[in-house]
Amino acid sequence: MALISLSGYSNPKRRPIAYKARDAALDRLGEHGIHTTFHYLPLHLSEMGKRVADAKNQCPVTVDISERIIRLPFYTELSIEDQQYVIEKICTLDI
Repeated sequence: MALISLSGYSNPKRRPIAYKARDAALDRLGEHGIHTTFHYLPLHLSEMGKRVADAKNQCPVTVDISERIIRLPFYTELSIEDQQYVIEKICTLDI
């Protein structure tokens, strides 16, 4: 499985997981009723970032990770059973 943990991520409420094939992971998890999403835009690629960033510094690692990151369900009402279900489905992904 092409799973990469981003252990240094600072916000415990947002635990990102990166896959080499993000779209396939989103589709497969969705088939199992697990809503996942992606929405990280590197700051240097934002509208404001493009205006103020130095064009020579393209941040290739940031762009690479942003293209593979997904956000898993995480909220206070998520039951232990639902957490286990998400974990099981992630562990069975063959991407």
